[in-house]
Amino acid sequence: MTDEQIITDEQIIKALECCIYDTTCQECPYNELPECISVRHKNLLGLINRRNAEIEKLNAELQAMRGTANSYKLELERTENELHRAKVEISKHFDYMDSAANEAIEVFAELLKQKQYTCACGCRC
Repeated sequence: MTDEQIITDEQIIKALECCIYDTTCQECPYNELPECISVRHKNLLGLINRRNAEIEKLNAELQAMRGTANSYKLELERTENELHRAKVEISKHFDYMDSAANEAIEVFAELLKQKQYTCACGCRC
């Protein structure tokens, strides 16, 4: 490998592991470079910067998603409040209809009591 070759993030991590755990450098992707430390550091800095940029991007996306989620939550709460108000209004209308129906039945029953009808047998019931 030359210092101009592209190295993957996994190879950079492998090189660091070799430096820490394998002092023979046999498995190190940089083992053919005379100045492996400076190239490795340069690549490591690139890896860190890429990962930091990715983290920043993900954090921005997370913030946007949180904003959207909060908007949806507020809309849900508003809709639930409207639904509750509608249920209360419907309940009031049903109560009024029940009251009006009961009153009409009472009036009709009273009218029936006041009026006598002639039966088929000719009596007044």
